[in-house]
Amino acid sequence: MSLSIQELSFARKGQVSFQLGPLDLELPLGKRSVLLGPSGCGKTTLLRIIAGLETPQQGRVQLGEQVFDDGASHLDPQKRRVGFVFQNMALWPHMRADKQIRFAGRCSAKQAGEWLARVGLADKAKRLPGELSGGEGGRLALARALAQEPQLLLLDEPLRSVDPHLREGLQHTIRELSDELGLTTITVTHDREEALALGEHLVLMHEGQVVEAGSVDELWGQPHKAFTASFLRNAHLLPVRCQGAKAETPWGILPIPPALQEHAKLALALVPQDLSLSDASSQQGIASGRILDQYRAPAGWIGEVEVDGHKLHVALPAKHETLGSTVQLELRPGANLVQLDDAITAQGQGS
Repeated sequence: MSLSIQELSFARKGQVSFQLGPLDLELPLGKRSVLLGPSGCGKTTLLRIIAGLETPQQGRVQLGEQVFDDGASHLDPQKRRVGFVFQNMALWPHMRADKQIRFAGRCSAKQAGEWLARVGLADKAKRLPGELSGGEGGRLALARALAQEPQLLLLDEPLRSVDPHLREGLQHTIRELSDELGLTTITVTHDREEALALGEHLVLMHEGQVVEAGSVDELWGQPHKAFTASFLRNAHLLPVRCQGAKAETPWGILPIPPALQEHAKLALALVPQDLSLSDASSQQGIASGRILDQYRAPAGWIGEVEVDGHKLHVALPAKHETLGSTVQLELRPGANLVQLDDAITAQGQGS
């Protein structure tokens, strides 16, 4: 069982035209999925189509056996049993917190109090939205959506107006309640850290298309597309020369995974932890480079090293004494080869 999206297309014309799809996507039920990508990639439009707030020109949207859209018919949003948390929270400004829950969920005062307690707002029941902080407003919007007993919980940039130091707490609440209630949750974000914190299943989007979809572990640890590696992990893409099932790299020959062997353009997707300084006397599996710069990151020192005309970031054991000196680099096991797509890589690189 899944939320199935088939051959979906949506177009908007005007001063700013936009095209979504055609695309196909399967989202697992009972899991936390995240639509991740840069601004304008179509992720919010796709979320609104799922909610029934936008109507696609063609394609099919189906939740289990229930058809939402199929080109000939369009199920009203109210009949989809969807809870929606909007970017601006869309709280009713003149309605107290407990009344917001009672009105949206058509529930009793006792039930409204229980929902407020579950999101940590038990003592804020009589507050108006203007009397709540950004984090508290986000919690109220979440409780209001959940009080409707939805089969789908949709969140559009839910942490956008929340102070950074409060985001972790709200992320925990979203995860905890989604899992406890067995909900299918779909979150939209452009923030990769937020996507990793909230998602079990990720969908990378760019310019109205799905680039790659899979579990967090799959897309983080073994991405197939260059855009995924560069956007999700800020990986540097080092083009390689392909010869059959092998790839030529500055560190020697690497085997190409079967799933990538049919693609002519591949690259090594390198993050600082994939490389290390080496004092090995043998040149086998070692590449020489020149250290250009270094900076302190939360996890330690990072060096910028030029190898074959490419500037790579390398995890350093300590601050290096001499900039401009030659160093030997070793490629650690686990570095990924990815499919290189010139059309989107440049925009994804370093995002």
